[in-house]
Amino acid sequence: MSTGLTCQLSSLTTIWTGAIVDVSETLSTVQDLHIKAEGESIIEGLRGLQSEIGSDVKLTRLPGDGFPDIAAYNEELKQRDATWLNVFWLYGECYRP
Repeated sequence: MSTGLTCQLSSLTTIWTGAIVDVSETLSTVQDLHIKAEGESIIEGLRGLQSEIGSDVKLTRLPGDGFPDIAAYNEELKQRDATWLNVFWLYGECYRP
């Protein structure tokens, strides 16, 4: 694994871990069960993303929102066969599943 890739993976892992810890700490002060459930769902999603990044899986298609840019973006994803750690930087930075 290249030094740049190792650095990127380490950075992404640190970011996601920090986000999970932050949400968890915030939830420990919340009493509202609905908010707690929503927070747990957020944590689950963050852990899923962290796992996907660590496993360098293919970027999944984005769900349609009725705007044509999503269809174009998904077509680009298909053509590039991009993974979390093998994608043009800006393209990956703009990817939000």
